[in-house]
Amino acid sequence: MTFLRLMLGYLLQTLPFAFLCIYPFRDALRLPGKKAWGATALLLAALGLLFAYAGCYLKGIFPPGQALFQAANAWFLFLLLPCGAWFFILVRAGWQRKLFLLCFALTSAMLITAVCNLICSNFPWSLPDDGLPYRIDAFLVLLLLTALALPALWLLVERGYRPMADSLSSREHTVLSLLCLGLFVFLAGGFSFLDYEHLDRPVMLFLFAALVVCLCVLYGICFRMLLLSHRQLRAQREIRQARQAFSLQQEQYRRIRDSVRQTRQMRHDLRHHMVTIQGYLQRGDLQAASDYIARYLEQAQRYAVTQLCEHPIVNTLISHYQALAEEAGIAFSASVRLGAALGVAPEDMAVLLGNLLDNALEAAGRQSTVARFIRVGLYASGQMLAITVDNSFDGTVRMAEGRYLSTKALHDGLGLESIAHIAARYEGGVEFSHEKQVFHASVMLAAQQAPSG
Repeated sequence: MTFLRLMLGYLLQTLPFAFLCIYPFRDALRLPGKKAWGATALLLAALGLLFAYAGCYLKGIFPPGQALFQAANAWFLFLLLPCGAWFFILVRAGWQRKLFLLCFALTSAMLITAVCNLICSNFPWSLPDDGLPYRIDAFLVLLLLTALALPALWLLVERGYRPMADSLSSREHTVLSLLCLGLFVFLAGGFSFLDYEHLDRPVMLFLFAALVVCLCVLYGICFRMLLLSHRQLRAQREIRQARQAFSLQQEQYRRIRDSVRQTRQMRHDLRHHMVTIQGYLQRGDLQAASDYIARYLEQAQRYAVTQLCEHPIVNTLISHYQALAEEAGIAFSASVRLGAALGVAPEDMAVLLGNLLDNALEAAGRQSTVARFIRVGLYASGQMLAITVDNSFDGTVRMAEGRYLSTKALHDGLGLESIAHIAARYEGGVEFSHEKQVFHASVMLAAQQAPSG
């Protein structure tokens, strides 16, 4: 009976919080989902058997009392080491993220256990204490507290941490993770070896409650930092989008103004060109007349606004970046198959396509070789919109946790973040890849789908 109770108690205290740790990284596991969860369950079951066997062994060495309770808790803490090692091996993510969630889950479990021990040690209906954890009454109280707390903890991680994790810098993540580690070490060193029967005095009970509140406040500060960082990132993204749109409007206005002025000048000078061509023809110099007409058409084409499609935003953006690429000596080609209307908000299309083209232009411009190019494709089919941008680059990439980072000076990758954010709102996806000195970017959107979030 003792063996079974220790086994079930260990699983109750580890399985829910293993889920709390691993679930936020469900897309970054080194094993397929079912294999990862199965291997984790087997590991915890094996450790539970080991804990139960060691508890029964310790019961034969120590008499019932606080010494046995502390020895069992020490063995429990020791068995957390392989759990933490497995978590770090299983998940592909930065060590700061893994450490933060691991310590958060362990601290939450320890706090729930401390409250459970307090309840079971100071209420008259508690069963006799044999010194080992997870008595029947303690098991039921622990089960109830876990069932009440786990949904709130999961919601806090899923809605509070996970959406904002990408907005944290490595330094911010390091501070948060080390703070959580310190809290867990303090809690493990204090609560695990605390004699809960001595907390029946009002002063001790008040100090215990104050400590629990302080721990909750500290974690509240951690998640408040996450929220402020997320808001700062969103504000930076909106400012950048506004600046990009304003810059695009200014440049397009300048190009249209120059085109209108040049067109008026060409119309004014058209009579002179006709006279010149007539002179060549009257002299029979057909080659000179043909060359003159070719130069005139080339000059006229230089100031024409390219009409690639009927969608005004797409046409404006591609025309703008095509002109910039040609000025920089970068070969630019575009294949566009769109209608005049798309189920994508104009501001989202401007930011999405603008960031893709801006990144491609900057990367191709850094390349020192002659064969510099940018190839753009936009295709609409049914409810799906596909955008592809391929460009040459110098082969230098920055990656972290399997994600591409910006290589621009003083840039933190907000452009790539904006692209992924917009794609997610339209229930689409993004994919970046590279081979040798060619970078590929592709975006899929449910164009007729109303954006969510």
